[in-house]
Amino acid sequence: MGYYAHIKKSTVVIPAVHLDHVLRIFKFINRPEFNTLKSGGSWCDGKQNKFWYSWMQEDYHETCNSVSDVLKELGFYIDDSDTDLGIRITGYDSKLGQEDLFLGVIGHLITGSIEWHGEDGEDWVVEFPQYDNAHHKKVRSIMNRYNLDMKFLIE
Repeated sequence: MGYYAHIKKSTVVIPAVHLDHVLRIFKFINRPEFNTLKSGGSWCDGKQNKFWYSWMQEDYHETCNSVSDVLKELGFYIDDSDTDLGIRITGYDSKLGQEDLFLGVIGHLITGSIEWHGEDGEDWVVEFPQYDNAHHKKVRSIMNRYNLDMKFLIE
């Protein structure tokens, strides 16, 4: 089961000036401290023993070497041909995973909007930049709990 959706229209851009920072954030949130945010995983003897973000590889922080790689792993279609501009999100057409979390934790660094259409006919729009959204708050809460450097997230 799952909920399928596609992007009807996207104007989202991750500016080139933020790409290094965004990649650090994407890799950072795969640390074990963030396992409570991960919806995927495996269980043995009734206990979860592996954790990953939905539909992503457990070790994406090692295999994805760019923001483009991570976005593709999430299922987004992108255009990264204009290196001066940055990366444009151009589409998505799959079962939803945790795309909202990844976009949420970088919501303060990106611009534009995404118009989504769900399998049941529902339409919704997500606009950026976003400051202090629910995903950002969850990540900050975990960072506080483990005394992780907050500057890293908000640079």
